[in-house]
Amino acid sequence: MCSRENSKEIFEKFIKSLNRKLKFIEYQSGLIPIYNPGLKSQEDNIFLLGDAASQVKATTYGGIIPGLIAAQKLKDSIAKNKNYDKLWKETIGKELNYSLRIRNILNKFTHKEYNELFEILSKKRAKNIIENLDRDHPSKLILKLAIIQPRLLKFSLKLL
Repeated sequence: MCSRENSKEIFEKFIKSLNRKLKFIEYQSGLIPIYNPGLKSQEDNIFLLGDAASQVKATTYGGIIPGLIAAQKLKDSIAKNKNYDKLWKETIGKELNYSLRIRNILNKFTHKEYNELFEILSKKRAKNIIENLDRDHPSKLILKLAIIQPRLLKFSLKLL
């Protein structure tokens, strides 16, 4: 579960709403380090990878796939004496940056706009695209959705 504030309270309220007896062994929580294009992930022979390098999608808060791709690029950079920052950003940086732009738009939404977005995305053709394209390439996902649901383009005004 993700929340900007009062995470524990929201989680406890959710658990209570399930009306089930549950025993918790422990709670764990932490910040999700969403993509920061300015973060340097290589300094001499020191490398950051995954969450430490903010290789996390700002839309879904997922980072396993970007982290695995970055690990491959780290291996290549060491084996071929190449710049790790450049290698992984050429591969996944564009999509992480796109994800960050989408997050910045979503953060400006009102409740009404979120409802409208969900209404648009609940249409059969949009749902089919969402269900069949992976979320690691938001640029492809957004483009295909905009083609079949041009009403989504009005949300791009939030970039201004």
